[in-house]
Amino acid sequence: MRLRWGRGVALLIAIIAIFSALYPIQKHVDSLRDTWPQVEELLYLPSGNMLKIVSLGFDEVAADILYIKMIDYFATHLMTDHTYTWLYHMADLVTTLDPVSSSRISSPGSCLTSRAGSSRTPERF
Repeated sequence: MRLRWGRGVALLIAIIAIFSALYPIQKHVDSLRDTWPQVEELLYLPSGNMLKIVSLGFDEVAADILYIKMIDYFATHLMTDHTYTWLYHMADLVTTLDPVSSSRISSPGSCLTSRAGSSRTPERF
């Protein structure tokens, strides 16, 4: 019993030592990351026809993945700079890949119209 307790204490001390060593390293990496230049987040988005070919018949899956990326893009820019350069193109790709489920595209458009105080319909965005 005493031997197991000693191993547990040794394991706990080892874990504490590892995390104590990793913390300054992570802080240093985080400080270096702040100095990196900002990279364009969507360097290239192909056309809808090209995505239909590349998705190999899984158009709805590709549309869902792109829709999740579009929500992330919208939320990131909503909280930071309010520039939605690629939002229309992303929404267009989602509706091109999956035209049946195009009603989900109105949610970012609704948020944009309410933020802008516009009377335009969300489908116009």
